[in-house]
Amino acid sequence: MSDRSQGRGMWLAVVILGAVLGAVIIGGLFYMLGGSALVTLGATGAAFVGIFSLGLKVYEFLSP
Repeated sequence: MSDRSQGRGMWLAVVILGAVLGAVIIGGLFYMLGGSALVTLGATGAAFVGIFSLGLKVYEFLSP
C-alpha cells in the first residue's frame, strides 16, 4: 500500500462532512433571508459542490 492512499479515506470523510455542513449553513442562511425554494436549493447545491471540489484539490496539493 502506498503512502498516498493511507489517509485517503479519512481525508475524504472530512471533506464530505465539511461540504455537507457548509451547504447546510448556506441553505439555512438563504432560507432565513427569504429566498425562494429554487434559489435556496441552488445555493445549497452550489456550496456543496464548491466546498467538496476545493477540499479534493487541497488534498491533491498537500499530498506528497
